[in-house]
Amino acid sequence: MKIVYPGSFDPPTYGHLAILNHIAGMFEHVTVLCAENPDKATHLDIQQRLHCWESYNLPDNTTVTRTTEQVGDLSDVVMVRGIRDEFDMETERDVMLLNNRTFGITKYLYVFSDAENSGISSTAARNAAHDLDLSSLASLVSPVTLTCLLEKALGLDNLFMVVGPPASGKSTFLKMLCLLTQNNKQINTDDFLPVLGHVVKKKLNCDNLLEAAITRESEVNAICREPWLALIKSALHRSRGTKNLFVEVPYGLQPSKSSYRYLGGKILFVGCSKEKIQQRLIERGTPEHSKFADVIPDLTESITIANKNNLDMTCVDSNCTIEELFTLATNFNNKLEQNNG
Repeated sequence: MKIVYPGSFDPPTYGHLAILNHIAGMFEHVTVLCAENPDKATHLDIQQRLHCWESYNLPDNTTVTRTTEQVGDLSDVVMVRGIRDEFDMETERDVMLLNNRTFGITKYLYVFSDAENSGISSTAARNAAHDLDLSSLASLVSPVTLTCLLEKALGLDNLFMVVGPPASGKSTFLKMLCLLTQNNKQINTDDFLPVLGHVVKKKLNCDNLLEAAITRESEVNAICREPWLALIKSALHRSRGTKNLFVEVPYGLQPSKSSYRYLGGKILFVGCSKEKIQQRLIERGTPEHSKFADVIPDLTESITIANKNNLDMTCVDSNCTIEELFTLATNFNNKLEQNNG
């Protein structure tokens, strides 16, 4: 007898994951069956939903599939059903009748959501994405799933969060991408600094936001979180319909901020050697920014963070000439156009 957890999972949420973790601890193996129903419109296509499932830390004794071939005789399965409230319970009779008539399924395992996950649903996640409620969305789905939902809500082909140390060539690389085609657009969160600086000054009686970000990091993070999210929401709203949107957040993978929770799991890292960074900071006349180069994750740490959180990361080595960087930008843009096409 096989244990099957079926659903449209449009998208899979932390609530679905909690149910899967629960039943995976009870049985030798569980198959997650991501349903394909040609008569039912879905928000995300089947490949996107499968990719979203892969972005969660799944139990080792689970398989995620789109077909019934790995399940075998459906009359010999136990179907897992998650129950959040009395409304879910009321629909189960119809579900049982349909599955019995169509597949001969008669055995069910009902798992009730705990209080922490009872409010989580695919509908809530889709609504949060539509409203650009990034804080709520981050509590409902994985970063990669968040990316898929925001891309859908904003009409994007790609939403990248761009990270890397100061003076690593991020802005230059993004400007090149935007020059290559109008399909690319950049949001630079450094443009938020005047607004955030005013908020920090008012709350902490501190004139230097950059200095406060180093010496009073936890306080600054707490103060800036809501206004930063509001600024991001406004910038995203203005960028609707862009094909490829790049949101530059240098510290986005920094563990104390983890901005990928709000901007998704599609990461573009642009970086070069520490020696090159120091040289560029001196040439810019901003050697004080070297303090941030010490706290913003470098390539090795960024890869570790990305792997731990199942993020999709692309790396650009900017330790090169401006001409070589332009070639890298051109190649990257060509790849985007091929994938989008």
